[in-house]
Amino acid sequence: MRRFLLLYATQRGQAKAIAEEICEKAVAHGFSADLHCISESDKVRAVTHDLCCVLCLQVLWLGSHIR
Repeated sequence: MRRFLLLYATQRGQAKAIAEEICEKAVAHGFSADLHCISESDKVRAVTHDLCCVLCLQVLWLGSHIR
């Protein structure tokens, strides 16, 4: 299986749920994901030049302008 790094950032859990779904679907396509929260970046040090990285972020718009 080809490995890739899948990082997610979430406040309400939605991005984590999406990232977990991506992990499940990746297996069917011959990929194996190393899933980590971005806040655990100190634990993610094994990124090599041949490892793909995917970011899963959810952006919420909470008003008419960014504060």
